[in-house]
Amino acid sequence: MVLTAPMRLSRAHAAGLAVRAFPLPVELPGFFVRAAWHERRQGDSGVSWLRGLLSEIGEELDGAS
Repeated sequence: MVLTAPMRLSRAHAAGLAVRAFPLPVELPGFFVRAAWHERRQGDSGVSWLRGLLSEIGEELDGAS
């Protein structure tokens, strides 16, 4: 079985599984992660908190690349 996944994700999970991670022989373009929510939830403080948290984590991970 073959899976193409971000190397950071592959390394994080390969250690606990019987799989091996290899770099691709070609360069692939980057990708974006997006979130969407219904406009009724725009003012929801819980959703706002979650969006902020996900944004912070994304920025930290982006800087760790």
